[in-house]
Amino acid sequence: AERSLCFVLSAMVVFRGRVKLPLMAATSFLVLLLFVVFFSSPGISPRRFDRITEREGETRHKFGRRLLER
Repeated sequence: AERSLCFVLSAMVVFRGRVKLPLMAATSFLVLLLFVVFFSSPGISPRRFDRITEREGETRHKFGRRLLER
């Protein structure tokens, strides 16, 4: 895991070096990196993440119902 992290960090440095690279690619890369760290860390399990997304879905559903009622 540490080796891959070092590789990712070096890749980030390379990305920073090339300013011509579009910002969108860099941000998407960062988001991907965050997800990898998120799921690989033992503190936050994917199950917990699913629970958070489920809660979001429920609130969205309620909000949608309110909009439909109006």
